Amino acid sequence: MSETSGRFEGKVAVVTGAGRGIGAAIAEGFAREGATVAIADFDKELGEETASRLVDMGLDVFAVQTDVSSSGQVDNLVATVLEKTGLLDIMVNNAGITRDRKIIRMTEDDWDAVMDVHLKGVFLGTRAAAQSMILSGNGGSIINASSISARHGNIGQANYTAAKAGIIAFTETSSREFAPKGIRVNAVMPGLTDTEMVSGMKPEAKEAMAAQIPLGRLATAAEIAEAYLFLASDAASYITGATLPVDGGLVI
Repeated sequence: MSETSGRFEGKVAVVTGAGRGIGAAIAEGFAREGATVAIADFDKELGEETASRLVDMGLDVFAVQTDVSSSGQVDNLVATVLEKTGLLDIMVNNAGITRDRKIIRMTEDDWDAVMDVHLKGVFLGTRAAAQSMILSGNGGSIINASSISARHGNIGQANYTAAKAGIIAFTETSSREFAPKGIRVNAVMPGLTDTEMVSGMKPEAKEAMAAQIPLGRLATAAEIAEAYLFLASDAASYITGATLPVDGGLVI
């Protein structure tokens, strides 16, 4: 994580899927920079553990258990944040799951579960956050998690890649709708990242993944988080509707 500057002092951010991995790194990044951060995660225990760890570091965070595929729970998330802080400046729609199978074996449940969390979750999170931001009249920043797989596809991930590609189109459309209200909407397209999911892989498998990347290594979660911090900051005040690849050159 970069040196802190307090650039989000007085701001309130929500990060979904923030119990671990990239989401936890994003939440920590905003909190280190002075923001109050709501850590939203489907796994109540995981979200609370991450919140407790960051509170022990002296950061201003709190956990809200949330299923992003439920409109009621997403609305409750935003209502809880407003009740606690009175503000919502930044919404990061990061929550995600995988249900990997080749198409011929993929079930409707596999398809629906991934679409509901990724694509529907981004829609619900954007809608709830934008409503609050419009009412406040202060504008805001919404950032959605896509993936490099949206560009080239992955065998066994037709549901995931379709959802991530849909997020890019949704980001572009919503950025047009909300620009007149001062709300910027962007997406980040992370590449291969050394998270908990990858840490259990055999060293040779990780080396084979790294060999595909021009920079020769996987990203850290903190490096991916920096892209979210940039897009939410005043340094990106004239950027909306963009999808930023952070992939070590993988999609070149």
